[in-house]
Amino acid sequence: MSQEPLRLLLVGAPNIGKSVIFNQLTGRNVYVANYPGATVSYHSAPLAGMPFPAQLVDVPGIYSLDACNEAEAVALNLLTGRDIHAASSHCDADAQETQLNSALPAGVIFVLDACNLESSLYLLHQVEKLGLPLLVLINRLDLAQERGLNLDLKTLASALNAPLIPCIAIRSSSFQPVREALSHWVEQLSLSDPQPPACPQPHDVAAEGWSWASEVAKKVSQPARQMTSREIWGERLSRPWPGLLFALLILAACFGLVVGLGMGLRQQVLLPIVRGYLLPMISLGVEAVVPPGFWRNVIIGDFGFLVKGIEWPFTLVLPYVFSFYLTLGLLEDSGYLARLASLIDGVLKRIGLSGVGIIPLLIGFGCGIPAIMASRSLSSHKQRLIVTFMVCISVPCIAQTGAFIAMFAEQSVWLVLAMVGFVLTLLTLTGQVLARLLPGELPPTLIEIPDLLVPQWSSLGAKLWLRVRGFLKEGAIPMFYIIGVAAILYESGVMVVFSNLMSPLVVGWLNLPAEAATPLILGIMRRELTVLPLLELSLTSLQIFTAGVVALLYVPCVAIVATVAREYSLRLALGIVLLTLILAFGIGGLVAQTLGYLGF
Repeated sequence: MSQEPLRLLLVGAPNIGKSVIFNQLTGRNVYVANYPGATVSYHSAPLAGMPFPAQLVDVPGIYSLDACNEAEAVALNLLTGRDIHAASSHCDADAQETQLNSALPAGVIFVLDACNLESSLYLLHQVEKLGLPLLVLINRLDLAQERGLNLDLKTLASALNAPLIPCIAIRSSSFQPVREALSHWVEQLSLSDPQPPACPQPHDVAAEGWSWASEVAKKVSQPARQMTSREIWGERLSRPWPGLLFALLILAACFGLVVGLGMGLRQQVLLPIVRGYLLPMISLGVEAVVPPGFWRNVIIGDFGFLVKGIEWPFTLVLPYVFSFYLTLGLLEDSGYLARLASLIDGVLKRIGLSGVGIIPLLIGFGCGIPAIMASRSLSSHKQRLIVTFMVCISVPCIAQTGAFIAMFAEQSVWLVLAMVGFVLTLLTLTGQVLARLLPGELPPTLIEIPDLLVPQWSSLGAKLWLRVRGFLKEGAIPMFYIIGVAAILYESGVMVVFSNLMSPLVVGWLNLPAEAATPLILGIMRRELTVLPLLELSLTSLQIFTAGVVALLYVPCVAIVATVAREYSLRLALGIVLLTLILAFGIGGLVAQTLGYLGF
């Protein structure tokens, strides 16, 4: 018997608790979000407590195996054992041989949605046709019960060709029967030989699948009773009236929470600790050990990496990272994000996007990399390109946003509002121009509206910690190293040479001090570094706004450029770099010259 771990796939529709089940069964933490398309890539981890080694893969949430978008194509490739990058969805003899020699799944754990049984059963019918061993979990029974849906699980189990196990994903106590059944199933799989999956069925069997799903759903469920107050509010928030009014209020509250909480943490907690205690201790320690001169300046000088490398990422950026991801988590877990997407669908269609496009754009305000990857869930290549360009040109990441707020708010709250207006205008113009230039049609919008839920604080806290930890690992630590390199370049005089070379452009065209060339050099590595060094300069309101415009439009950081090259092509990535350079200096200069001429 082979000791290779069994490869099991966790399959189901989006937004039914699949990733929560993955966390429960593996003891791992992956992002859990209450909106469609939350899982675009897939996660893998060992199953805990199994009699035989098994690896569980959280497959992207899908509605069918028709491969109409990238998430469905990824799921189909995983189910059929083909290369995850395979573009073709056809089956032939050679493909069957390839499947046997690649990552062939040993079985599928399928998650049924108790609240939307018919559509879940249709997807299950498609998966069954592949001939893979199946174990079926039925989740969200608590919500079904709240709606008054009485499900006959015995009748349902008899209609399936697989074991059926009830569970409630958010309750760890409901998973003991699941683990016992899963352990027995894994033991059986370990004793059997894997069989190649069947070819995906042609589209003309869809009617058969829907007929079977409808018949089974009618047998095992009864009509719902009166709507609860939570369902009533869920309906209200999804309609233009009063939904649009509440959308404005909720977005205003979110903006206030991000800015207010971030600024409060920065000014009342982090700055007093870092500037009042930590940095003086570091300076005293370094001065006692390192003699005056080059290396002392590199460590604690104007660009000292033990001063700016701590102060910038941890006191200026981190509080806004925390407040933004807390706010985004509340929108996700409450189910409101999908409602917002449906409400602004008509607005986004004017710029070539469907309502679902708001989701990767909002993620982009956290970080551009997952935003570009999340665009895979959009239903057309044109929409993906529009979102990618908008993220690279018009959407500041949260680290850069935190730096903007820190720079603008200390000068005037009106500068913050002016920058918000500029970002929204730029987003609209970028989308409208691309919608006209790029070929392709906008497909019909299909948005699943999830239940309105009270966020689970344990889940929200775990997700918040994962995202903040991701910033510390992928943002703060690289920023610390880059500041160290900048300190050496600054103290050695190399930075002065670059500043002098860029002086005609920076001073003559942008009307900024020559020192402002330094952040433009650093910003190539990290977007927020186009802003943070400017905090050390005494700038006028016009210079601050000009610098903000240049920083917003400036080249995406190296990591985003690499992501675009990987998702699309190196040619497109280099094109975006060139375009953003032209826009940054072109529009930035026009703002400086025009507003300066008008006397601002």
